[in-house]
Amino acid sequence: MEPIVMPVEDYYSYHQSASNLAMLKAFFDAGIDISKFSEFMEMIGWNTELGFEIFNEGLNAMFGEVILYEAYGDNPKVDEEDLQVFDSVPDYVYLIEDQTIKALYRDNRGPEVEEWFNRYHDFDGHYTFAEFRCLPHKGFTIGLYGIGFFHEIAKCTIDLTKQLDKIYHQEVSN
Repeated sequence: MEPIVMPVEDYYSYHQSASNLAMLKAFFDAGIDISKFSEFMEMIGWNTELGFEIFNEGLNAMFGEVILYEAYGDNPKVDEEDLQVFDSVPDYVYLIEDQTIKALYRDNRGPEVEEWFNRYHDFDGHYTFAEFRCLPHKGFTIGLYGIGFFHEIAKCTIDLTKQLDKIYHQEVSN
């Protein structure tokens, strides 16, 4: 059997496209309407970065307005202390206001929230590294180092929010 030979750009395009499709599936399974999201098929030679766009669209669909701070870009005004929670300087920082985290802190359940963030603290996936940090009484932040396969970070974000929702709903039902 002959091996499959293809240019590296095509290989990476297919790999990135599969990641984008997995990310769309994760957002869909989380109950998000993905019908207006970006296309998943990546064309690396054209530098499309659709995974980045789909991740942004997914976070905005989950949390409303999400602030994106770029280390080397024009940025909205943010609290410097929210950026200083990372071990180093991420390329991209998502600042996410989360009503569940706010409610849990109001109910003095902050240690439970922080316990979950300690579990998700540093995420090292395939070509992707991210840091998840809790912003007490506000929400949380995701620091990304480079642009890679976002489906792993999307799944991690969805799982983290599901766990926090479970903690919150346990409190409400008690």
